[in-house]
Amino acid sequence: MLIQFGAMSSNGNVGYWVHLLKELDGRYLAHWNEDYGASHAHSLLGIVARETREVGECFINEHVTQLHQLNG
Repeated sequence: MLIQFGAMSSNGNVGYWVHLLKELDGRYLAHWNEDYGASHAHSLLGIVARETREVGECFINEHVTQLHQLNG
């Protein structure tokens, strides 16, 4: 399963955004574009776990917390 979120247009090149690829163990491999407006997620954030919090769905590891409201 692939999840992408952030300030991204239909062609994927506006603002900052995150690319999450679900691993077999249920965690996600996370990358982000790091350079504003870059069209590819070239910078590794690492393996993140999905967690439901009061504010919404979060993807976290020891270095980062990413918040995203998933639909469905």
